[in-house]
Amino acid sequence: MGKIVYLLDDRNKTLYDEDSVPKHMKTREPDAATLLRLLENRLNLLGVTNIDWLYCAITIEPIRNPVFYPNKEGITVLYEKSKLNEWLNKKGGIGLDPTALSQKAKLTDYLVPTSEQLLDFVVKSSSIAREFFVDQYHDFKPEETQSVKEPLLPNSDLEKRSSHVERITPKRSRAALLFRSIFCCISPNSEQTKEKEPHAHPRPNYFPQ
Repeated sequence: MGKIVYLLDDRNKTLYDEDSVPKHMKTREPDAATLLRLLENRLNLLGVTNIDWLYCAITIEPIRNPVFYPNKEGITVLYEKSKLNEWLNKKGGIGLDPTALSQKAKLTDYLVPTSEQLLDFVVKSSSIAREFFVDQYHDFKPEETQSVKEPLLPNSDLEKRSSHVERITPKRSRAALLFRSIFCCISPNSEQTKEKEPHAHPRPNYFPQ
């Protein structure tokens, strides 16, 4: 595996394997403190609530400058460097490790973890696969939405269509005028016809006056 990085223009600082990111994109490898915070955020998103092991083993508080005591198992606990220094100073600078990892520990014996070491520690402690913390970059390009346009007709077809319209338009206009004139002529006549109809005679009164 290559380095763990995030994109410079990514506010969320999503973690990627460096090998999966295109070469032209600007990336940065997070320092230990930043990586711890990003991994903690991801654990919260995954619903992991018991993350005391991610904090300083002395104070159970968030870590700004993480260090660990190296052993064959890798990272077993993390310390805040300043708190560890205070602890060891009480022992005269050399003393028992806070979690009994060494009987005669010195501050110089502790190391700053690399990104990969921190990630391995989080994966092991949370029992969550690496893929949930580090993504593979994919350069998704939004699909270009093509507007549906009527295909352009050749000039010859356009000329034919326009000439066809010119031939039809006068005929339709004359037909419309003729129809309208006929309709208008019929309407008044029909009214006149109604007016000329004789009025109905009143019924005769068969009863004598």
